Amino acid sequence: MSGDRGYTIGPSLAPSEPPWPPQWESDPRIDDGHAHLWECVLLEGDNAARRFTEEVVRCQVCQVPRCGGSTDDDPCMERRHHHGLHIHLSGRFAPLGGYLRDES
Repeated sequence: MSGDRGYTIGPSLAPSEPPWPPQWESDPRIDDGHAHLWECVLLEGDNAARRFTEEVVRCQVCQVPRCGGSTDDDPCMERRHHHGLHIHLSGRFAPLGGYLRDES
C-alpha cells in the first residue's frame, strides 16, 4: 500500500474507460463482505476546454469508488456513499456529517 494514503498504484485508464461500472451503487458485490483493496487509477481525457488527468481511488475487486478524495491526509477506508461511521486509515472514526449529537 501507498503508506500514507491507503492504496496501491493501479493502472492508467483510457479516456473511454470508466473507473467504476455504471450503476455501481446497485451492484451487490460492493457490500458482499469482501475487504475492499484500494488502488489509485489515473484517468486521462480531454474536454472542449483542456486535456486533463485525474487520480481516483477504487476497489481492485469490485471497482467501487472509495469515500473522499485521492489526496485526503487520513482517508476514510469505506466505499463511497456508505452508511455508518467514517473509518479512517489511522484508525480514528467520525460520524457521517462530521458531528455527534450531545446525548446527555
